[in-house]
Amino acid sequence: MCRLLPPLAVHPLPCLPAPPPTAAGGSALAFPELIPLLERAISTGDVLRLGRAVHAHLVKTALTSHTLLSNRLVALYSLLPSPAAAVAAFDDLPHKNAHSYNTLLAALLRRPGTLPDAFHLFDTMPADSRNLVSYNTLISSLTHHGRQGEALRVVARLARDRFLGPGLAMDRFTVVSVATACAGIRAVRPLREMHGAVVVSGMELTVIMANAMVNAYSKAGRVEDARHLFNQVSIRDNVTWTSMISGYCQVKKLDEAVQVFDMMPDKDRVAWTALISGHEQNGEEDTALELLNGCWPTEYHQRLLPWCQLWAHVPNLGLSHGEGIALRHLATEHWL
Repeated sequence: MCRLLPPLAVHPLPCLPAPPPTAAGGSALAFPELIPLLERAISTGDVLRLGRAVHAHLVKTALTSHTLLSNRLVALYSLLPSPAAAVAAFDDLPHKNAHSYNTLLAALLRRPGTLPDAFHLFDTMPADSRNLVSYNTLISSLTHHGRQGEALRVVARLARDRFLGPGLAMDRFTVVSVATACAGIRAVRPLREMHGAVVVSGMELTVIMANAMVNAYSKAGRVEDARHLFNQVSIRDNVTWTSMISGYCQVKKLDEAVQVFDMMPDKDRVAWTALISGHEQNGEEDTALELLNGCWPTEYHQRLLPWCQLWAHVPNLGLSHGEGIALRHLATEHWL
């Protein structure tokens, strides 16, 4: 098991030429005044100037023992290229809570080089601090780093641990993170298990959740499951429609893809491109060319799709020189 990064002393951090912040008249800043300063340093990324000045003031006034303030310090130092200062601020906390652990966990997970330290922190944090936020952060970060298999193993652990105490039931963020991980490696079983858990729990499907699940089913080639879910969703956006179109194209069900496309109320450039490229990749060059020709007048009025973005597909359509010139003339007539 990997050891957490060695603790660093916070006090020797480089001092600033400017004095620590003080209130009007030179008195020390009160607690309510420090929170906005820390939040401003975090939102602006001003770690080296404002952040360290506030930290120096906390050390001087013995406020580093305050958990809320020190948690924000950990979040502030996590913006630096190295997590060492964030680890140091965390180690100096006399009273750590769930937010303390989750803030440092997120900081370690941002960098591939400190993933082993993140795993160690996750495994060793107290049971009452390892909550759903911890699991969601770990699952989404592993997926972001292309380690979907490990992310799904964390999901399996969550499924076991949620029976050990309250607060570990899935939420919407979990559903999206798991579906995204499944889509990355086309994993069907954990996707269906998660989908079943959503149904049993009675959780209301948001459009973002539905999009992630339809996309995952489609990428796994389970277009029947994707279409079943698609039909159940009361509110769809263009991502929902395009995911369904792409799923049908992937399994060579082009007629169904066209059917969904025709039902789509607001066809944008992504949907057009998905349908055209789907036909071209399945050897239907003539149909792809017809779609390419047919999309311009409609899209012109909606001002959604510059012809040059679709032109990228033309070299793959096997056009003759004359057809290419005619197509360019048509594009120029409609778009320029």
